[in-house]
Amino acid sequence: MSSDGAVHMAAGMVGYLALCAALVVLAGSLAGRGHDGWAVASRLVPVAVLAGFAASAAYVLAFTAGAVLACCG
Repeated sequence: MSSDGAVHMAAGMVGYLALCAALVVLAGSLAGRGHDGWAVASRLVPVAVLAGFAASAAYVLAFTAGAVLACCG
């Protein structure tokens, strides 16, 4: 990965984590105003985003492990 690619990935990670944090904070305000459905959605979306990142990372690690094993065999 190039240095530009690494900076892009790092900035994306910071941006998505900031978005998740903002949604969690927004959920409290929405719940206080009686918008319970939106509050629940604002709490579930960050969980889905982080689960997607975790699944993606697990897939990349599994692919890399398979490639290494294939090269060693």
